[in-house]
Amino acid sequence: MFFIIEKCRIHAACGVSQTPNALNQLKGEPYHESSHKIHIEKSRHHLPFHHTVCHVFRTYLYHKDNREHAPPGRQSGNPGHGNQSQYSGRTHEHGERILDHCGYWTIAVFGVDSRNGDVGKGNHADVQLLCSINAATGDIRLVSVYRDTFLMNSPSTDGYGKLSQSYMVSGPNGNVQALTANLDITIDDYISFNWKSVADVINLLGGVDIELTKAEFHYINAFITETADSTGIPSVHLSDYGMQHLDGVQAVAYMRLRQMDTDFARTERQRRVISQVFEKAKDTDPGTLLQVADTAFSQSLSSLTAKDLVSMIRNIKKFNLSSTAGFPFT
Repeated sequence: MFFIIEKCRIHAACGVSQTPNALNQLKGEPYHESSHKIHIEKSRHHLPFHHTVCHVFRTYLYHKDNREHAPPGRQSGNPGHGNQSQYSGRTHEHGERILDHCGYWTIAVFGVDSRNGDVGKGNHADVQLLCSINAATGDIRLVSVYRDTFLMNSPSTDGYGKLSQSYMVSGPNGNVQALTANLDITIDDYISFNWKSVADVINLLGGVDIELTKAEFHYINAFITETADSTGIPSVHLSDYGMQHLDGVQAVAYMRLRQMDTDFARTERQRRVISQVFEKAKDTDPGTLLQVADTAFSQSLSSLTAKDLVSMIRNIKKFNLSSTAGFPFT
């Protein structure tokens, strides 16, 4: 299944029959269901549906719908023709990112499907995460934007395509521009990872504990082999389903699984691992955290600086992963 976001409508196509989603119910839009296509279309009696999509998304990402306190999005209602800047660039006089006491820091996190370690353009970003940090409370919200979402992926040319293709063609800058243009948000920074950096970080933190289903177990060992071969990090096959302690390679293989279900379920697996990694990081000693930051940063492509990462580590116990979700909401 893939979603299509346009100026006044959102489609969910090529999927099985489902119940009306939250956006449709909230807005009271006409709903048409078949076994092949879900089509939610704007009524001429309502505001453009694109505004409703952005309204719901911003409400979730920024914990409330208050434009005076949430980061400003594009004030234009026309995707791709508002604020074209990629990042807000919040800095203080020494160049280190800061959060004001009533604002948010929004970071786009891209997981790149790269067999050779490259994290620039020319690769698909199969993981598309938006991380919103509330400066006042320390609350963090993670939203997976589905990689196959069909939207304006080239705002400069009004070109439409899959979200993951914007990274392939234009790298992280183009991907950020596609997200800001379509979702009416401000993205302050981005960071792009490959498989190896994620596996290395998870190994440094001692692995994660995951309840593996029988269906997941059927596929995971093939992905463990491929991930180990691609990253050069040794690992072993799992012998059974049920509760399993996964090393870095096994955890990456788990996050890549989707053959037995959907990309929606895959993003849930990704957020499940991220949640555990975050909690383990909060309980880890500063020396190990510095090693984690160095390992991740040395293998990433990012607008963040080393000072940003050190600041995150210094304040990590103040942060709380309060909520995760996938978007478009279903």
